[in-house]
Amino acid sequence: MWVWVIELKRVCKPGGLVALIVPANWPYHKAPVDCWRVYPDGMQSLLAWAGLDIVECRASVAVPDDPTPLLGGVVVDTVGIGRKP
Repeated sequence: MWVWVIELKRVCKPGGLVALIVPANWPYHKAPVDCWRVYPDGMQSLLAWAGLDIVECRASVAVPDDPTPLLGGVVVDTVGIGRKP
C-alpha cells in the first residue's frame, strides 16, 4: 500500500484528490495496543508520508451486540482523502 499511494499521488494532477477507502470488520482499539492496521491514525500517516495534504481521515464504527470497554466497537470502513499540493 505504501508504494501504491505514491503512484496515486504521481498520476494525480496538482490540487487533485486521492480518496482511499479500506473496508474492515474487526474490533478497534487505539495504538499502541493494536498492531498497525489502516485505522484513521494509520491512514493519516500513510497520506502524510506520501506528501499529500490531509483533507479527512475517519472510520465508521458499528457497535457490536456485546461491546467491551477495551474494544469500543467494530470498524466498518476507514476513509482517507488527501490533496496533491
